Amino acid sequence: KGAEVYIGVGGKEEIVKNPITKKRLAVESFFIYSCMARRRFLPGFIEREIAYFANNAPTSGFFTYGEFYTDTKSELLNQTLTAVALSESEKEKEIRSSFSDNKDKKSDFNIRQLALINILEKTSKELTEITELRKQDMITAQQAKMAQMGEMITMIAHQWRQPLNAISAAAIKLRLQTQIGDLEKGDIEDTAIFMEKTAQNMSKMIDDFMNFAKPSNKKERILLASVIEEIMQIMGVQLKNHNITFRTQIPKNFSIYTFKKDLEHVLINLFSNARDALDATNKEDKKITVCAKKQENKIVIEVSDNAGGIAEEIIDRVFEPYFTTKEQGKGTGLGLYMSKKIVETNLNGTISVRNANGGAVFTLTLPDESSGDEE
Repeated sequence: KGAEVYIGVGGKEEIVKNPITKKRLAVESFFIYSCMARRRFLPGFIEREIAYFANNAPTSGFFTYGEFYTDTKSELLNQTLTAVALSESEKEKEIRSSFSDNKDKKSDFNIRQLALINILEKTSKELTEITELRKQDMITAQQAKMAQMGEMITMIAHQWRQPLNAISAAAIKLRLQTQIGDLEKGDIEDTAIFMEKTAQNMSKMIDDFMNFAKPSNKKERILLASVIEEIMQIMGVQLKNHNITFRTQIPKNFSIYTFKKDLEHVLINLFSNARDALDATNKEDKKITVCAKKQENKIVIEVSDNAGGIAEEIIDRVFEPYFTTKEQGKGTGLGLYMSKKIVETNLNGTISVRNANGGAVFTLTLPDESSGDEE
């Protein structure tokens, strides 16, 4: 994941084509340096490549792991063959002309090879761009995940605050009774039992949170009402502390075959956004309502609030990444963006928003996979 690969192509016949045009040259010896990568790429062609030189003069050399050439600057080479011609002949021009570049008209093979190289270059560029997009998606997903983890920790803090206060009050009461000599028989035992039960409940909250946060990539048949109930075990106290009434209009036997954790992620985000929108109002009867129904082989889930709705000039932008209507520092602008990606990519559904009945209504439309239990 995230690897960058460039695919190349080479024509062995073209590579071993030697520019020497004369059979006999005024050369006493050849010394050849050839790249080891060339040796591996042309295993059956190496003898053919060297034969051009060996037919003219005694030839020797070796395979290397790093060729270089220096004139005005040092150049590192790869997959090259360098032939050094040694001669005492005075016919310098004849020798030089023998090694001139082959400027023959391009063959059909060359044309096909150039076309293939062009395709590979274009494809490699596109793959690089896709890789960059995937990297950005991974970063965005991680940011959204961290933001929701922070939200979940806040919910746990709300859940724990009340029992912690109760334990503290019980301990203070017990200490005061001891100081004034008003401690009756059984007070210590009753207080200890109360503290023990409260601590066990707090421990259960952590277990619920851990189970809730466990990842899962398996589809399952779930009761939607039970999923909502599990979410309320995490954030119900928080909504109550914000004076928000949470209502469900979902039959107890209403089921859906889907990825449970992904659906929970989306619903928590929608509930949290509704909570924040209601906090920004002065309404006394703050409400969040979730309902569900089956409609034309589809599951339709609606989450609504009465916070006044979303301004029409920005309602079409709420699913854009990093777009938020919250105050600076109170929102990342990633929640609805990631919810949309989860709904469309993982749940094979759609998510939309509209204003109705004095607030915003988010609608999830998911496939009703009735036969899913058999998978």
